[in-house]
Amino acid sequence: MKPGPNADYPVQVYPLSWDEAPAVAPLYHGVSGMILNFLVEIVFVPDVSAAAPPWDGRQLPANLDEVSTAEQARLAAALVANYAVTPNEARAGDVERFRWPADGEPRADVVVRYVSQAEFARYSADLDNLSTIVSGIHPETPVSELRDYEVVRFVERDVVAAAWLQPGHAALLGRGAADGSS
Repeated sequence: MKPGPNADYPVQVYPLSWDEAPAVAPLYHGVSGMILNFLVEIVFVPDVSAAAPPWDGRQLPANLDEVSTAEQARLAAALVANYAVTPNEARAGDVERFRWPADGEPRADVVVRYVSQAEFARYSADLDNLSTIVSGIHPETPVSELRDYEVVRFVERDVVAAAWLQPGHAALLGRGAADGSS
C-alpha cells in the first residue's frame, strides 16, 4: 500500500526493541516508535541528558549495531530519527534541530522536542498501552480514534502542526497548501 496525503492517518506504536537483534534489544527498553501514515516516525527516548545535548554521537561505536549500553542505544535511536521526543527538565518545551552525522552523507535534520520528566512518563504509559492496540505491521486505526491518549494529542499539537515538520511529512499528514499550513 502506498500512503497518500491523509489528515486522518493511521498510527502505529511499537517498542524499538522489536527492531533490534536479541543481544541488544534489552538496551532499547523504554524507547518507543510512533509511525504516522506508514512513513513519518517519531521516536520517544528516555532521558539521555547525561550524554546529549550536544547531539554528536562521539560516545557511539562506529557500527550502531554494536551499542553496548542503554545510554548508547538511546542516543543512537535519537540520532537516526527524523523526530525525537526526550525528557530534559532544563530544556522542556524547547525544540532543537541538528544534522547527524555532521560530516557524513547528507540527510534530513534531526529535530528533538524536549519535554519534562512528568510529561514523558505520561507519554510512555500511553505508548505502552498503544503498543498493544496499534502495533500491527499494517496499522488501520486512524488518529481520530486515538485522541483520548495524551501522547496522540501531544504529537498532533507539537509535531504534526509544527512549522519545523519536513514539508513532505506535513503533506503526508494532510497539511497541504489548501489549509495554509505548509
